Amino acid sequence: DLIAIVNYFKNHPDVDASRIVLIGESQGGLASVLASAAMPEEESQLVLIFPAICIPDNWNQRYPNVSDIPEVTKLWNVPMGRRFFMEIRDLDPFKEMTKFEKPVLIVQGDKDPVVSMEDSQRAVGLYKKMNKRENMIEFIIYDNTKENYKIIENEIDKEMMNYDIEYKSKCYSS
Repeated sequence: DLIAIVNYFKNHPDVDASRIVLIGESQGGLASVLASAAMPEEESQLVLIFPAICIPDNWNQRYPNVSDIPEVTKLWNVPMGRRFFMEIRDLDPFKEMTKFEKPVLIVQGDKDPVVSMEDSQRAVGLYKKMNKRENMIEFIIYDNTKENYKIIENEIDKEMMNYDIEYKSKCYSS
C-alpha cells in the first residue's frame, strides 16, 4: 500500500525524506488523501489530480445496505471483491483531510463525469482551513473536454515539472 511505499523511500539513502510528495490521480487521489492523513509528518506536499474522493459515497449509494454488496462487482471489466466495499464503507475522506497541514495542489477538470467539481472545491476549502497560510493550497481547473484530454495530460506534466521549483518555493518563502 501507499504507506508502505512512503516508509520504504523515506529510509532509502538516496531519498531526501523531507521532500516526499504524494501524487495521486483519480482513485490514487483518494489513496493519497488517506495516506497523507495517516502519516502527515512524512510528506512535504500533496498533489491530487482529478481526485476521486467521492468513491466511498458513490459505492455506499449503490449498495446502501451491507447485505446489498455482492461477492464480486465488475467495474470497467475489473472484478472488485466484497472486501473492497466493506473497507471503504465508513471512510470519510473529508474528515481525513483535516489531518494534513502542508502544501496541496488539486487539479480538476471542469466537465469530469466521475469526479465532481463540488468535491474538489470542498477539499480546497478544508485544506485552506487547516493550513495557516492560504498560499499553500493551489487549485487548477482545466477544460477537460474529450478532445483535449491529451493536452491536459501534457499540461499536468509541465505543471509537475515546475511544481517543486516554483510552487514549493512560493509556499515556504513567505
